[in-house]
Amino acid sequence: MKRIGKVLLSSVLLFSGVNTAVWAEEELEKPTETEEVTEITEEESEETVEEEVITEEETVAEEETPAEEETPAEEEVPAEEETVAEEEESAPAEEQADLLDAAKVDFVSNLYTNILNRPGSSAEISSWVNGLNGQMTAARVIAGFVESSEYQSKYPGDRAYVEDMYEVILSRTGSASEVNGWVSCMESGQTYRAVLAGMINSSEFKRLCEARGMTAGSYTSPKAVDKNLKVTKFVSRLYTKALGRKYDVNGLENWAGKILSGMTGARLTENFIESKEYKNKNLSTAAFVTNLYEVLLDRTPGSSEVNYWIEKVNGGQTRRAIAMGLVNSTEFNNLCQASGINRGVYASPNAVDQNYAITTYVGRLYEKCLGRKADAAGLESWTARILNGTNTAAGTANGFFNSAEMIGRKLSNSAYVRAAYQAILNRTPSNQEVASWTAFLNNGESRSDLLIGFYRSAEFANYCASCGMRTYSNADFDSRVKGPSYNPFGGGYGNCTSGAWELAYLYAGICLPNWGYSTNWYAAAANDGYDVGQTPRVNSIAVYYGHVAYVAAVSADGASVYIKEGGYLGHYMERWVSTWGTGTKSLVGYIYL
Repeated sequence: MKRIGKVLLSSVLLFSGVNTAVWAEEELEKPTETEEVTEITEEESEETVEEEVITEEETVAEEETPAEEETPAEEEVPAEEETVAEEEESAPAEEQADLLDAAKVDFVSNLYTNILNRPGSSAEISSWVNGLNGQMTAARVIAGFVESSEYQSKYPGDRAYVEDMYEVILSRTGSASEVNGWVSCMESGQTYRAVLAGMINSSEFKRLCEARGMTAGSYTSPKAVDKNLKVTKFVSRLYTKALGRKYDVNGLENWAGKILSGMTGARLTENFIESKEYKNKNLSTAAFVTNLYEVLLDRTPGSSEVNYWIEKVNGGQTRRAIAMGLVNSTEFNNLCQASGINRGVYASPNAVDQNYAITTYVGRLYEKCLGRKADAAGLESWTARILNGTNTAAGTANGFFNSAEMIGRKLSNSAYVRAAYQAILNRTPSNQEVASWTAFLNNGESRSDLLIGFYRSAEFANYCASCGMRTYSNADFDSRVKGPSYNPFGGGYGNCTSGAWELAYLYAGICLPNWGYSTNWYAAAANDGYDVGQTPRVNSIAVYYGHVAYVAAVSADGASVYIKEGGYLGHYMERWVSTWGTGTKSLVGYIYL
């Protein structure tokens, strides 16, 4: 009877409100009165007792379940027990759901307390919990808190942030090594989002979410610096070591993004060491070498390595040669591969940086023939001509030995011999060698013949082969008269004779003599040993009455030539003209260079 009353009470409390609850209490008193009556009538006859009990049971049945009047009291007990059993079976599931909801509430409440440092309102917590009960992941909830303006406005600092995330996301205290590891990542340039991604995407967090009945989800930072720590550290080191300062956030993000999009390590390095900010550091050569080892190879160079590169620079190469040597090294390639970066290739645009042996050959010609150190522009120009095949090693040497500057030094025969050995063969001659060649000159032989003897020697051929230079051509042995190494004509390209001299020097590497007025060039060239004729050839000088021009091309039928000229209405000009004249100037003939 008490069990029936309790079931009724539960139903009434749930569905009827306060007034029905009072009614339920009154009903609960009635079984007590019945029990008292039963105790009093026990002294009476057994038959009377049975009648009263039956009557009592019928009364209760009528009051509680009118529809069950005819059901014997014994049958009510099994039905009641089945109802209670159903309630007991459903209780664990309901209790589990309540526990899971409580875990989610606790999870969200903890975020308010530990991230925003305030309690969440019921509405705020309910909103997040409802989301978790729907499609929202735990990762999204945490990110929502951490990325909120409310939290970012009072960001506690990197270390405190990492410590907080261990408590909030993984529900534990991070070890010193764990915290220090993440702080180091952030010092290298990664953002707070990298920490979020690392912890949220961990198996540890997924297990915690499963226990709370939540979907863990995942988190990906949109920042390039958070994608690959090694790339971020690589770029960060360039800022620290090359520019001597901490990275700026936008710059680091920009370069990291470019590396992830395919920019090579070589190209990135070039952007830093060619920057105005870097060049303004004005480092000495030794300091530059040391710094470049730290920037590119992440180590300090040995003294022999520093001295090696100093020698290269003193020999005429630029600092780009040092960068090219280190960037294209296996050591740098290994560092790039370890960071997931494509090394690429660093190429200096300077001819002097392409082949050190050729550069030093030209530099030595300046020092031994002209008695001075090479100027940067001249060294670059002569070196480029050897590299592109315009000049041979012998032809280049001729340009120095036959120059006005060399002739102006007025060296004695013995000094000339020593200069030839040092400049051409890169060695100091023995006394016997000097004496032999000096006697050769003293006996009336020309200095040009002495040079030809050097050019055709096996020693010079071997030297050129070791340097990657073409030794000589037949043109190097001609007896044509050469002019000074400077343009003897004034007016630049505003003057046809000045323009023709420049173009002959540019394309043929020949310093023409000062032949005076343009019309006289044809006869003067023939007198100085140059081949002349009426048939146009590429790399010749077209001489007209009152004009000269350089011939760069000849048409297939030979009827026209493409000339480059100065003095055309006072300026430089390129055009096709007839083989026999310009239209206003008639042809005298062609000087073959």
